[in-house]
Amino acid sequence: MDSFTTERGYSDPADAQSRYVNRELSWLSFNERVLSEARNPAYPLLERLRFLSISGSNLDEFMMIRVAGLAEQVRRGIDKQSIDWRTPSQQLSAIRSKVRELEAAQQAALRDLRKPLAEEGIAICQASDVEGAALRWLRTYFNDQIVPVITPQAIRPPAAPVGCVVKSSSAAWTTISA
Repeated sequence: MDSFTTERGYSDPADAQSRYVNRELSWLSFNERVLSEARNPAYPLLERLRFLSISGSNLDEFMMIRVAGLAEQVRRGIDKQSIDWRTPSQQLSAIRSKVRELEAAQQAALRDLRKPLAEEGIAICQASDVEGAALRWLRTYFNDQIVPVITPQAIRPPAAPVGCVVKSSSAAWTTISA
């Protein structure tokens, strides 16, 4: 038995998981609570949409930072267990199922909000619904404002998290050739 196990008084993974909450799974539970605010009819409609947006943004950041870090540990063969006795691979497996549930709940919340939003004159459109000048404006905005943020912009060093893009940052594309 190692000192980690002895100090905490348990030697069984099930015992550890009943005593300790996994940090990543706890974070996903927090984000579920944020999402539940989007489904609360006591809030004004745009506040509910805002909570849905916050939940989506939180999940994006979680995937870019925490999941990428665990994936990097797996890639490097690091098998160190967390306090609840889960290896990085086991954490990723548990995260995967929770994220699927959370994404499904986010989509359901969006479906539930679409009709009340439309009744207030706020439409969430498909690209095929937009034509002419509005479509040209959207394409320009997307290419100038969105694509630079979502497109991988640099070759990362081996220790850098996969897909890590700093929020609200400026970036420039550079090609270096020998």
